[in-house]
Amino acid sequence: MIKFLKNKKTDIFFILFFIVAFILATKLAPRIAVKFSAVAGLTVKADFLLGSVISIGLLGGRKKAAYFGLISGFVFDVFVGNPYAFSPIVFLLCAYFAGPFCKPFSHRTPLSALLVAAMLVWIKSLFSFFYLIAVTKDVPLFNLLALGVLPEYLANILFSALIFSIMRILMAVFRIPTVEAGR
Repeated sequence: MIKFLKNKKTDIFFILFFIVAFILATKLAPRIAVKFSAVAGLTVKADFLLGSVISIGLLGGRKKAAYFGLISGFVFDVFVGNPYAFSPIVFLLCAYFAGPFCKPFSHRTPLSALLVAAMLVWIKSLFSFFYLIAVTKDVPLFNLLALGVLPEYLANILFSALIFSIMRILMAVFRIPTVEAGR
């Protein structure tokens, strides 16, 4: 069992980063959302919290990331999303498996974060696709996939790599050790 605030500087950094990501997810994401209302009425938004928990999984370790993933999923569903959604499960899985999926790469770089996000974000995309099938009527599956799931998948991959880069720079500026430095 991980002890909370064992490494106070790292944990406080991740908590503050999570708070900023939550604010961005609630205030900025709706403003930059792309709406495909002409065909299916779908809105595609980049998920800042998903990118944050994947980055924490890459830089902070899988146990710490699993806690942040579970908490951010619950907080997101309670305050922003649908309370019956699967965000806690999706965020937990993405955060927990970010580290093991990055093992084939020699260094944790934005490119490796992009490739890891490409492998992990499909979990969210799969849940999103099934959710869209359940809530939309008379929309062809191809339109759901092409106008809803695929653009969201690509946006989340790019934002995950961007968030990873920002987190990596901030950790270097504030001299916060990463998991790979502690090995």
